[in-house]
Amino acid sequence: MMMNRKSSEQDLRKAWLKSKFDSFEYHEELVILHERWRNILLAALSRAESDPNVREEAARFRRTYVPNIVAKPKPGDYRREDWHQYRGAGLFRSIPDYERYLEAETGGHALDWMTADERANLNDLWGSMEQMATNIRRTVDDTWSQTSDDVLLNERYTGPIDWPSDWRDQLLGPQASATSKDLLIKSGEPAPLGGTWQAVDPDSQQVTLQAGEVTPRRYSAYGVTVWRRSGD
Repeated sequence: MMMNRKSSEQDLRKAWLKSKFDSFEYHEELVILHERWRNILLAALSRAESDPNVREEAARFRRTYVPNIVAKPKPGDYRREDWHQYRGAGLFRSIPDYERYLEAETGGHALDWMTADERANLNDLWGSMEQMATNIRRTVDDTWSQTSDDVLLNERYTGPIDWPSDWRDQLLGPQASATSKDLLIKSGEPAPLGGTWQAVDPDSQQVTLQAGEVTPRRYSAYGVTVWRRSGD
């Protein structure tokens, strides 16, 4: 059965989002955001170390937490061509641990030496940083469906998404996206027309099918197995 218009739109949007969250560019955005967060933290720490009222707490924080935070990658440390090698263990794996690092072990808070303004500036970036790390982790680990794949289309779960006007072209290519709305089927469904069908996936696998022949079932890197018919 051919996908209905609503279903195809949802599946394609999910595929685009997963391609975004799984990209080198998105992870590098996270690294850049982390660098801003780290610079705010270190600037506040330098100020606190000269304040006799909080100098001891600041020194303890530097000894305990800063070595781990400073060791995290900086913009440019990752290389685009090597993303496939380290995508499973990028910066996004470490960020969730920060809440544990920044909580004092005996009831207080490890950032008590900060001023209210310094803490607010740090927290403004923390929320976005944590959200991006979560988006990447769920995509790399392919765990969106464990919570319900529909969360991908709910910005309460993903954070705000800046949808480009050419998102379809980015996913399918300009010519394909112009004709794809009525020529999309899911894996395991019969082809309504004979011809060449191409997977909506980075591998762009193609198969030649007769009308009524079932499309192959396959795993998609983006978690959606959608086929579109190539133009004649």
